[in-house]
Amino acid sequence: MKKVVLSLVFAALLMPFSLQAQTKGLPVVQVDKVACDSFHWNVNGVDYNQDTIVLYTANDTAFILNLTINHSVSVSDAVEGECSYSWNGTVYDNAGVFVDTLKTAENCDSVVTLTLTLSKIHRDTLAPISWCGNYDWHGNTYDESGTYSDTVHVAATNCDSIYFLPLDLVEVFRTVETVEHCGAYTWRDSSYTVSTIDSVLVTDELGNGCDSMFVLDLDIVVNHDTTTMTACMQYRWTVSNETYTESGMYIDSVGNDCITEKVLDLTVLPVETVSSDTTAAACERVRWKFAGGTQFYVYSDSTATKTFQYRTAANCKDSTSVVHFLVYQPYRDTVEIAGCDYAVWELKNNKEYDHSQTDTVKLGFTVNHCDSAAVALITVNPSPVVNAIQGTLHVEAGEPVTLYVDEYDDALTYEWSYNYGAPIVSDTLVISEGIQENTDVNLRAINSETECEANIWITVLVGVGIEDVEGVEVNLYPNPAHRVLNVASSEAIEQAMVFNAAGQAVSQFDNLGVNGALNLSALSNGTYTLRLVLENGKSIIRKFVVVK
Repeated sequence: MKKVVLSLVFAALLMPFSLQAQTKGLPVVQVDKVACDSFHWNVNGVDYNQDTIVLYTANDTAFILNLTINHSVSVSDAVEGECSYSWNGTVYDNAGVFVDTLKTAENCDSVVTLTLTLSKIHRDTLAPISWCGNYDWHGNTYDESGTYSDTVHVAATNCDSIYFLPLDLVEVFRTVETVEHCGAYTWRDSSYTVSTIDSVLVTDELGNGCDSMFVLDLDIVVNHDTTTMTACMQYRWTVSNETYTESGMYIDSVGNDCITEKVLDLTVLPVETVSSDTTAAACERVRWKFAGGTQFYVYSDSTATKTFQYRTAANCKDSTSVVHFLVYQPYRDTVEIAGCDYAVWELKNNKEYDHSQTDTVKLGFTVNHCDSAAVALITVNPSPVVNAIQGTLHVEAGEPVTLYVDEYDDALTYEWSYNYGAPIVSDTLVISEGIQENTDVNLRAINSETECEANIWITVLVGVGIEDVEGVEVNLYPNPAHRVLNVASSEAIEQAMVFNAAGQAVSQFDNLGVNGALNLSALSNGTYTLRLVLENGKSIIRKFVVVK
């Protein structure tokens, strides 16, 4: 019995439907096509009517079709016109339905249908005219203001044009001057010393055949400077140098041109006695300033009644404030969430966490003025790391096989399974009777403390030998993959394309370099083919499995 030391071996070329051994990679022919509406590919005899990328193998050659489909379009437009309408270089003076065929930017047919309605009437409103006296327009004389219309027929287009004229006839030009003035005022050679309204009529001053009326609205100002004041018990007015103890209007004259009087509107308040009793409630702490005070006080717990007494001259009150402080504590609900490689908290819209942490969600306000919140203690455990072969192993038909874990971990339980048999719990799998056909072997490593696990698939190939592109090593992990497939290569990868079991391209990734990650979240469970294109143009094909 020969002991096989597990190491990672990758095939040089895997076709979408079967793994075949050969010493050289298949030639690849890529066809780029652009077509209108549909395309018939003679290689596989299939008609396509949408954009696609297809991988097909025939006669030891891999054919790749990169197809772009442009579609013909049909456009309809309805237009309402007056006398005529210009469309695509043609002038139409009758209503109807007209069709024209054009070409799109992609050289596909574009059928355009125009539904045209013509009213055979053109309406136009002229600029308003303000005129003194009578006004002549289109052979008619108008002596009143209004909006007038006239119809003109155009024989060339068999169309009527209706014109509307807004007309404003002014008999007398009138202007009003509003003046506020301190002292005597002169207007049109007349002098005024009191407030008045006066007018002057001037005959045809503007030379338009109309008279002009000029109106003066004059206000001769005598100012009163009034001060409004509220005082407690008494007030001393600096203008008169007098002290007043009663409410009233007090006047002191100052002799200048316009401000002739200073007036004091005084309100004298009696002393009042006022008391208040208040309860202040808040969450965690209360910030409070007593009425009439200037300083805020902070109370972090329910406190005995506080009394504050003051007197303010502006309000003329002796006041006593009594405040009862009530301080409440917030509500918190703590939950524990654990996951392997990532954890999900449903209460926070299924947010995913990739490392252990504490997070909080506010739940709203409770009846005691405090906000409530849920606190999650999130623990993210890593999946086990298993140092064992992943990929393919080559043996002769009937040869016994021994598979084992390179680095044993006491914290892990190892389960082997193949050919739909019951799991075998051991760090070593011995198939003593030998394998006659290609066999997929699964190694499941479970951490009993965290309940996290890792799965490794090993394909045992019977009686074949497969070579990689000379000098190039490629590693895919984890395989089967869940959300992300990591690709490590000894040479930079320019492009990676993923094909489903039907041979259609479902994903493409560019410029991966020597280490890249493929996002598999859009793929469903199943087996996929990965085509890697190196910078030198050579291709490597691998197979991987998606399990979610």
